[in-house]
Amino acid sequence: MDTKRALTYVTEHPQWLPNLGIVTIAQLVPLLGPIVLLGYFAYVIESVRRGGEADGSPYPMLELDRLSEFASRGFRIFLILALATVIVMPIFLMVYFGVFLATQLPLILLGDSTLSVVLGLVSIPVVFFVFVTMLISVLVLITPLHLRAALNEDLAAAYSLDYIRDYLRRYWKPTAATLSVVMALSVAAMLGGMLALFIGMFPAMAYMQFVHNHMLAQLADGYERAGGLSLAGEREAPLAARTPPPPPLAPTV
Repeated sequence: MDTKRALTYVTEHPQWLPNLGIVTIAQLVPLLGPIVLLGYFAYVIESVRRGGEADGSPYPMLELDRLSEFASRGFRIFLILALATVIVMPIFLMVYFGVFLATQLPLILLGDSTLSVVLGLVSIPVVFFVFVTMLISVLVLITPLHLRAALNEDLAAAYSLDYIRDYLRRYWKPTAATLSVVMALSVAAMLGGMLALFIGMFPAMAYMQFVHNHMLAQLADGYERAGGLSLAGEREAPLAARTPPPPPLAPTV
């Protein structure tokens, strides 16, 4: 993954600063804002994959006269991700709280002993590691649905079990590594934003959305290059493997 490119392409747009401001404001609007941004960033992913816009800019602007277009596309993505989250999150919560109880119950039984203190100190990184691991696992499971929903208008295509299995089999490791990097960068950006009297957190979050979606575009390209199904439709066989058409019949005399 080209992390440097994901971090720098945002500022290559001549109107990047006003556009970042609009994205910052949009993410603060309850419900409608995130839906609009899901649709907008679907267009950003498409733009990154094809090498930019027709006017030479690296990605489209979040134009106010296209809000209904962005909202319509974003609502489709929102529905798919919401349903996936409802299915996956209970598993995540059960595993996490199971580990939490398994590490905390002995502390309660041991009381205020020295062993209890030692186990308590050891359990903190263990619980944190399990939480981060489970969170990344959930994001890895949801990412193929996000990509298919963003790039394919067919709702059923995003939930294709054949596609999900194929994506995870071929590309779960690069996806997990990429999402780990994005998560670490997001934490760093948030901490940096807090230094600006907490106000800087909001543009930092907006900036990281651009970074995240550039990385998603890279994952989409990488998965397809690895032989995966086309995210915009069913995969065609390689050109060399296609059956050549039969030769035309010779004209009869």
